[in-house]
Amino acid sequence: MSVHFFPSCKVQQQFPQASLRLQEYLQKRWQLTPAGCCRLNHQQLTPEDTAFYICNTCAHILAGSSAAGQIQAVWQLIDQDEQFLFPNYQGELMTVQDCWLASDKPEAQQAVRSLLQKMNIQPQELAENFAQSRFCGVTTSAATCKLAPQLSNKLGQMSPEERREHLQQISTDKVVCYCRPCYTEINAAGKQAVHILELLFPEQLQIAP
Repeated sequence: MSVHFFPSCKVQQQFPQASLRLQEYLQKRWQLTPAGCCRLNHQQLTPEDTAFYICNTCAHILAGSSAAGQIQAVWQLIDQDEQFLFPNYQGELMTVQDCWLASDKPEAQQAVRSLLQKMNIQPQELAENFAQSRFCGVTTSAATCKLAPQLSNKLGQMSPEERREHLQQISTDKVVCYCRPCYTEINAAGKQAVHILELLFPEQLQIAP
């Protein structure tokens, strides 16, 4: 049995420093090293293997085109780590934006909220959350759908007009995302998105007392 971590090519590009800090943590704490791109390397997995992902698109590609026995969000791994040194955000209220691509992954969604609470963040929920979430910053490509045919069984994504209306509901200063396209879309709309990767691995770490 082997354990693999797929770090997401695009997440590494957009959040290079936080991605490096995550990889350093995974190496020191769990002896995990990056497995490269999911599109290229999914075939190396076997039914005895566990694959951890950071990107929700990667999760569907791994589930649709690999033989991995278990596929989990890296947030679930961090959430079970009793030794993790959590930053303290002093009870700040932040809206949680669930991604359409994770609407069928309740364990990952719950892990995100558990991590926010451990970082002393008060999560505020939107009307369409958990399994009801249809928001994502991009429309899934045909190439991804070919690798992950199970996506065709999900509720349809929001149209651009629906996404704009959805974003108008946000009342907090910050919006927590665990999806890179969600993060990009929210910032483009004039809101302040923060990726949970940045929250967990900030440049200046303030440890909770």
